[in-house]
Amino acid sequence: MNSIKINNLPYRRNISCIIFKAEKFLLIQNNDWLKDWWKFPQGGVDDKENVEKAALRELKEELGNDKFKIIKKSKITNQYDWNNKSLEISGYKWRGQKQNYLLVEFIGTDEDIKIDPQEIRQYKWVTFDELWPSIDHDDKNFANYKATLEEVFEEFNLMSKGLILTG
Repeated sequence: MNSIKINNLPYRRNISCIIFKAEKFLLIQNNDWLKDWWKFPQGGVDDKENVEKAALRELKEELGNDKFKIIKKSKITNQYDWNNKSLEISGYKWRGQKQNYLLVEFIGTDEDIKIDPQEIRQYKWVTFDELWPSIDHDDKNFANYKATLEEVFEEFNLMSKGLILTG
């Protein structure tokens, strides 16, 4: 498929969930990613869904439970083009994603998390200081990811070592 056709493809609507519990953040690793690649749980937004509904659906599918509370929706988005492997996996339906962000509190326990082994290799909880090295990768699929998340964290007032106050 040539680049002119790829450049004419639309962007897929996507939601990324910044999941926290206390002062830790939940990251996932997809089966088809390299072993050191991590992101917040995310997924596509169907045509008739709003981002909140899509987020809760994706979290239920990927993490096997509904023990999540949406706190805030970010005004910030990240639009990026996919690498060749992701283009192929998508069947050349989209050229990349336009990603929205939600701050989501996990109100369950680790025993409630039942990852979908068809999609997710593993998950981990990280501190604020462990977060940035985990998500910053030199790949087209991670374009602007860290920089955008830093803006989202600033918008949500999460920049002080991950201290999160709810309520």
